[in-house]
Amino acid sequence: MQYFVILLILLIKSTLIYPEIVNWVIAKVGNYPITYYDLNQMNEFVNFGSGLNKNADLNQSFEDLILTYCVLTIPDFINKIKINETEIDNYINSMTNISNSNDPTFEYKLTIFNKYPEQFKLQLKKNQIIRNLIFYDENLKSKINKEITPLEITNFYEKNKKNFEVPMISLLILAVEQNKNLSFDEMLNFEKVLNEIKEIVKKTNDINFIIDKYKDKIKFEDFSQITEFKSVYELLDKGIPDEILNLSLMEKIRLPDGSFFEIKKDAVFGPQIIPIKKMKKNVYIIIKFLENPKKTPLPLEKILDKIDYAIKEERINNEIKKYVLENIKKGKITINIIDKKYEEVYNDFLRR
Repeated sequence: MQYFVILLILLIKSTLIYPEIVNWVIAKVGNYPITYYDLNQMNEFVNFGSGLNKNADLNQSFEDLILTYCVLTIPDFINKIKINETEIDNYINSMTNISNSNDPTFEYKLTIFNKYPEQFKLQLKKNQIIRNLIFYDENLKSKINKEITPLEITNFYEKNKKNFEVPMISLLILAVEQNKNLSFDEMLNFEKVLNEIKEIVKKTNDINFIIDKYKDKIKFEDFSQITEFKSVYELLDKGIPDEILNLSLMEKIRLPDGSFFEIKKDAVFGPQIIPIKKMKKNVYIIIKFLENPKKTPLPLEKILDKIDYAIKEERINNEIKKYVLENIKKGKITINIIDKKYEEVYNDFLRR
């Protein structure tokens, strides 16, 4: 009896202590507290958003939180910069309204938002303030918008060439337009047929046999085909929708239930609804990967616009970090590290 009393006391004590641990403030940036809960949520958010099934670095997540909240304090000392909650709410509403979405990544964004709404909104606020700061600060604007030289582009490409590798792939694609006018029972039967087709695709690559077998039940899209073994950009030039090819840029595809679909030879993905922007309609797709993807670097001339964008984003990150550090030195942004084990991480943040 005494054992159970002691166990009960320990259980009650642990339930009282746990909220204190997760809500323990480890740092304050201005009036913003950072708790263990915030840190773990940010860590999971970054990990989930990256699509990697591994733990991100907690120290880096702490530095990200410090920088984020430093940016959020900017309206405290620049009166003309405000957080526009209405703009943020409108963005989220448009993003979550599937029927109005022309963004092929909306399902991915929506999954992240539904799982980590606080962190998602936090990043929207941060980006909004950065955008306004660049608009009002002419010095910052000139540093970020200065001309990008050919040497910068070449150096960036050589340094990050591995990041510009894309897979060469061969696909079996079956696509069918989503019919929104079907009754519930008709929709169930339609999806049953699609799952039958998926099972056949697992066993054969004879696409003509499949299309012929189901031609009286289903109208397949014109881009239903078997592609040659080429890079995704070559396939894009041949008319394969980029929303489908974007899937092939990933090693793993995160599914709505949070699990991963691994891209490899003979793996069959779908049936899955994907909005095709250029066609202005949603389609069900079934994709079979006929070869293991082989990565090849894109030629520089094919990605000049992407490198230009990446260099500008890198400039923004670097200049905002410098701006934050300058205002920490001036005392406009105050940071108090409460948990002493994070002092060295904060010192690293100041040195980077």
